[in-house]
Amino acid sequence: MEGVRVGDLLKSDGALFEVLANPSQLRWLSPYSGPAYMASGAVLNTLLDWAAKKINLPLWKALALEPSENLLRFCSYKQYSPFLKRGEVFKVLEDGLRNINVRIAELEKHGLPVYYTTWMHDDFDLIAEDIKKANKLKGINLFKLKIGSDLKKTVDKIDNLLLLLGNKNYKFCADSNQTLSYDNILEICNFLEHRNFLWLEEPFAPDNVRLHKALRRELTAIGNSLEIVTGENCPNAHTAIELIQDGGCSRYQIDACRQLSISDMLPILVAAKNAKVPVVPHAGGSGLDELTLHISGFNYSRIIPDEPLALSLLEHVGFCSWLYKYPANVINGRADMPNYSGYLGDVSARVYEALKQQGDIKWLEL
Repeated sequence: MEGVRVGDLLKSDGALFEVLANPSQLRWLSPYSGPAYMASGAVLNTLLDWAAKKINLPLWKALALEPSENLLRFCSYKQYSPFLKRGEVFKVLEDGLRNINVRIAELEKHGLPVYYTTWMHDDFDLIAEDIKKANKLKGINLFKLKIGSDLKKTVDKIDNLLLLLGNKNYKFCADSNQTLSYDNILEICNFLEHRNFLWLEEPFAPDNVRLHKALRRELTAIGNSLEIVTGENCPNAHTAIELIQDGGCSRYQIDACRQLSISDMLPILVAAKNAKVPVVPHAGGSGLDELTLHISGFNYSRIIPDEPLALSLLEHVGFCSWLYKYPANVINGRADMPNYSGYLGDVSARVYEALKQQGDIKWLEL
């Protein structure tokens, strides 16, 4: 593809997507998935960062105001049709332009609601202090706890934490990081529901649509209201859309770096809107707290204009935010919207100087 311009690729639907996602030389390494696909997503994220800086807007606002036809050209629809067609995506984008400036102003004024994720360690006192600190300093009252496949260990961990935290107005959800099997999962789900947990996250492999769907169906049959949530490790948009449309998840956790940027995010967001599945972006890694604000900002302002702001819930971890020039800022349980131009946020002066002293800054100055 030497000599081909990005602008030329954006003159037709999906051309840029296919160059990045399915080049003939890489097709045999599993197209639309894996490290090569994630690397292509990094390329597209960088291009979007550059484009938003050129027009001096944060990416979420630039995408929210972009004409529908321009956004459609980032996507290839051959992997989704007939389950999600170009015309459906176009209609959602056009409808989203109605009162768009009102929703942008609302986001800029109020920010986005967040929940907080605790670490995987088993020191109950440390986890409890972490929760109390996030509640006091950031006003957060929904917290995610990491659990494993050992039911007794899970019960001990959660009950000890609830005892340490006392009778506070905290709410909880759980994340099992793909460690569970179907053999004992109903016991864990019943325990979590009895402790008023909102959801169980990522019980199985992220592309195992059948098992997620079977679990949700069985929980419904026994009257268990626990939500099943997944998506952060989903390999591509067509698997995500299958999870969403076939009832495999109650909420979908889109990731800013594991899929192919806007080319995957746009069809996923539209499919989720049509299926009435809330999108709760994953933020458990370096820079994701900052990037996910752009995803949810675009989603709320342009894709789901008739939904309440409470459905645009974001994960917040915050342990890597100090690395960035524009760190995610949470006050009273809401994250401020980015107002800097671009997407990637840039590293902080502290990090830049440290790398400069090590002689390792060439990549920062590209």
